[in-house]
Amino acid sequence: MNIQIPSHEEIQKAFIEGEEAILVLFDKFEAPVKVLAKQLEIQAATIKELQAKAVKNSSNNSKPPSSDGYEKNEPLSLRVVGKLHWLHSALIDKLTDYKIHAKRGLYLMTPFKRLSG
Repeated sequence: MNIQIPSHEEIQKAFIEGEEAILVLFDKFEAPVKVLAKQLEIQAATIKELQAKAVKNSSNNSKPPSSDGYEKNEPLSLRVVGKLHWLHSALIDKLTDYKIHAKRGLYLMTPFKRLSG
Protein backbone atom coordinates (compact mmCIF):
# COMPACT_ATOMS: atom_id res chain seq x y z
CA MET A 1 0.00 0.00 0.00
CA ASN A 2 1.36 3.37 -0.98
CA ILE A 3 0.13 6.32 1.07
CA GLN A 4 0.97 9.74 -0.34
CA ILE A 5 1.70 12.13 2.50
CA PRO A 6 0.80 15.70 1.57
CA SER A 7 3.64 18.14 1.12
CA HIS A 8 4.04 21.27 3.23
CA GLU A 9 2.73 23.30 0.31
CA GLU A 10 -0.45 21.20 0.07
CA ILE A 11 -1.04 21.53 3.80
CA GLN A 12 -0.49 25.30 3.71
CA LYS A 13 -2.80 25.63 0.70
CA ALA A 14 -5.55 23.67 2.49
CA PHE A 15 -5.04 25.78 5.62
CA ILE A 16 -5.43 28.98 3.62
CA GLU A 17 -8.50 27.61 1.80
CA GLY A 18 -10.17 26.81 5.11
CA GLU A 19 -11.67 24.01 7.13
CA GLU A 20 -13.38 22.24 4.23
CA ALA A 21 -10.09 21.89 2.30
CA ILE A 22 -8.37 20.48 5.39
CA LEU A 23 -11.16 17.90 5.84
CA VAL A 24 -10.84 16.84 2.18
CA LEU A 25 -7.07 16.44 2.67
CA PHE A 26 -7.59 14.22 5.72
CA ASP A 27 -10.38 12.22 4.06
CA LYS A 28 -7.80 10.95 1.56
CA PHE A 29 -6.06 9.17 4.46
CA GLU A 30 -9.06 7.59 6.12
CA ALA A 31 -9.39 4.41 4.02
CA PRO A 32 -5.65 3.58 3.80
CA VAL A 33 -5.18 4.18 7.53
CA LYS A 34 -8.10 1.87 8.34
CA VAL A 35 -6.61 -0.83 6.09
CA LEU A 36 -3.21 -0.47 7.80
CA ALA A 37 -4.82 -0.57 11.25
CA LYS A 38 -6.60 -3.83 10.34
CA GLN A 39 -3.34 -5.31 9.03
CA LEU A 40 -1.56 -4.36 12.27
CA GLU A 41 -4.34 -5.97 14.28
CA ILE A 42 -4.02 -9.22 12.30
CA GLN A 43 -0.22 -9.19 12.59
CA ALA A 44 -0.38 -8.56 16.34
CA ALA A 45 -2.73 -11.54 16.77
CA THR A 46 -0.44 -13.73 14.66
CA ILE A 47 2.63 -12.69 16.66
CA LYS A 48 0.82 -13.38 19.94
CA GLU A 49 -0.22 -16.83 18.69
CA LEU A 50 3.31 -17.68 17.52
CA GLN A 51 4.84 -16.50 20.79
CA ALA A 52 2.41 -18.66 22.76
CA LYS A 53 3.23 -21.63 20.54
CA ALA A 54 6.99 -21.06 20.89
CA VAL A 55 6.99 -21.36 24.68
CA LYS A 56 4.96 -24.58 24.75
CA ASN A 57 6.77 -27.85 25.36
CA SER A 58 6.05 -31.15 27.04
CA SER A 59 6.50 -29.66 30.51
CA ASN A 60 3.70 -27.11 30.16
CA ASN A 61 1.12 -28.85 27.94
CA SER A 62 -0.28 -32.32 27.35
CA LYS A 63 2.02 -33.26 24.46
CA PRO A 64 4.59 -36.05 24.87
CA PRO A 65 8.30 -35.16 25.26
CA SER A 66 9.02 -36.57 21.82
CA SER A 67 7.08 -33.66 20.31
CA ASP A 68 9.56 -31.15 21.77
CA GLY A 69 12.04 -31.91 19.03
CA TYR A 70 15.69 -31.15 19.50
CA GLU A 71 17.94 -28.29 18.69
CA LYS A 72 20.31 -29.10 15.88
CA ASN A 73 22.96 -26.60 15.05
CA GLU A 74 25.14 -26.74 11.99
CA PRO A 75 28.77 -26.88 13.04
CA LEU A 76 30.73 -23.69 12.58
CA SER A 77 34.05 -23.74 10.81
CA LEU A 78 37.16 -22.17 12.24
CA ARG A 79 40.88 -22.36 11.71
CA VAL A 80 43.21 -24.04 14.20
CA VAL A 81 46.91 -23.65 13.43
CA GLY A 82 46.01 -22.70 9.86
CA LYS A 83 43.84 -25.77 9.24
CA LEU A 84 40.06 -25.87 8.94
CA HIS A 85 38.27 -27.39 11.96
CA TRP A 86 34.62 -27.63 12.97
CA LEU A 87 32.95 -26.54 16.17
CA HIS A 88 30.25 -29.10 17.03
CA SER A 89 27.66 -28.36 19.69
CA ALA A 90 25.02 -30.44 21.45
CA LEU A 91 22.18 -28.83 23.41
CA ILE A 92 19.97 -30.57 25.96
CA ASP A 93 17.82 -28.48 28.30
CA LYS A 94 20.30 -26.13 29.96
CA LEU A 95 23.45 -28.06 29.06
CA THR A 96 25.60 -27.25 26.06
CA ASP A 97 28.67 -29.20 25.04
CA TYR A 98 31.16 -27.99 22.44
CA LYS A 99 33.83 -29.98 20.61
CA ILE A 100 36.40 -28.81 18.05
CA HIS A 101 37.30 -31.47 15.53
CA ALA A 102 39.15 -31.63 12.23
CA LYS A 103 36.33 -33.60 10.61
CA ARG A 104 32.65 -32.91 10.10
CA GLY A 105 29.85 -35.47 10.36
CA LEU A 106 27.19 -37.08 12.52
CA TYR A 107 29.48 -39.93 13.60
CA LEU A 108 31.39 -37.31 15.58
CA MET A 109 28.32 -36.67 17.71
CA THR A 110 28.54 -40.02 19.56
CA PRO A 111 30.69 -38.51 22.33
CA PHE A 112 27.74 -36.20 23.03
CA LYS A 113 25.54 -39.11 24.11
CA ARG A 114 26.75 -38.58 27.68
CA LEU A 115 24.58 -35.42 27.82
CA SER A 116 21.35 -37.32 27.26
CA GLY A 117 21.62 -39.35 30.33
